[in-house]
Amino acid sequence: MTEIIDGVPQPVNVGDKYVKATWFDTAASGTVSGTITKPAGNKPEVAFIMDEWGSDTDALVSKISGGKPTFKSPVDASGNTITTTFNLAGEYSFSGTPSPAGDHAVIYVYKCYLKHFNVAEALFESESIDFEVSGSIATHAAIQATASVQGHATAVQITKLDAIEALADVTDAVNIASSIVGVVDKSALIDADSIALIDSEAANVLKETTWTSIKAFLKTYFDTLYNLYVHPNHSGEVTSSADGAQTITNKQTMSATAPITLSNTPTVVAGAAPVIAIPAATNAAAGHATAAHIQAIEANTAAKHTQNTDTSLGSGCVALDHGTAATDMVVNVAYGTGDPPAANTVTEGALYIKYVA
Repeated sequence: MTEIIDGVPQPVNVGDKYVKATWFDTAASGTVSGTITKPAGNKPEVAFIMDEWGSDTDALVSKISGGKPTFKSPVDASGNTITTTFNLAGEYSFSGTPSPAGDHAVIYVYKCYLKHFNVAEALFESESIDFEVSGSIATHAAIQATASVQGHATAVQITKLDAIEALADVTDAVNIASSIVGVVDKSALIDADSIALIDSEAANVLKETTWTSIKAFLKTYFDTLYNLYVHPNHSGEVTSSADGAQTITNKQTMSATAPITLSNTPTVVAGAAPVIAIPAATNAAAGHATAAHIQAIEANTAAKHTQNTDTSLGSGCVALDHGTAATDMVVNVAYGTGDPPAANTVTEGALYIKYVA
């Protein structure tokens, strides 16, 4: 079906056509006035229709039976038929108090869009009031579409639609890639920064994680691949801490006793300060010569007999004892091929051996 909008045939959106229906609201026992809430979800287009029950009669008051109006008018205590006023705001007021008391129905007629119409809010069959179902053409002013109201599209709106990619999907790879490339780069990440990811364990849904979680995951992973080096701590004479600093314990300064001397104050690792010493020599053990030893050695240089010069024993020279009351002597032994010298009677003597061929 079509209709004419600004002289141009347009398809009819049946859901946007008005429907007229009859409905009621219950006035509780003792209530003689009030305001009726519009049916059909109280949409903006819902309106009460006046004069539907004859001239100047906008609504009816009826008794109720089985939850529905009987269309029998109540009366007051004097037997007068009770009527009601009604206006476009849904306000009603009875002409009297029904007797006997009880719930009564206020019957009215309203209109709403077909798309909002609820058949449970109609006492009879409803009818369209905007066009004839037989196919006649209705003519009215065009309504421009907005974000909340359906209507015809403007040239500006069509231009925007033409600029939209066919089967556009903001989540496709091209759109996502261009969005990522187009944003500002951040090189100095902090722990609270988040990064998008696809969760393969949850049907590949989009999720996020933080830089803190990524670092913790990578540490756990790489710890299984590489040796987590910890600097060893040494004990004993040389100790160290985790930062590699070393400390030498029991470091002692060396010393020496005469006749040994040390220079530059050398140090060694030892339980106590070491002393270098050489003991004095004895007639049974080697060692260093003492002053007394040197003096004795120097004194023995006089215990000698100089040839052709000395006529008496030198100091310290020892002669053999001949077994009688004898005089110490030194005997020189010599040999040659000539004649021996003449003998003499002094204590120093000589034994000469002549060689004859």
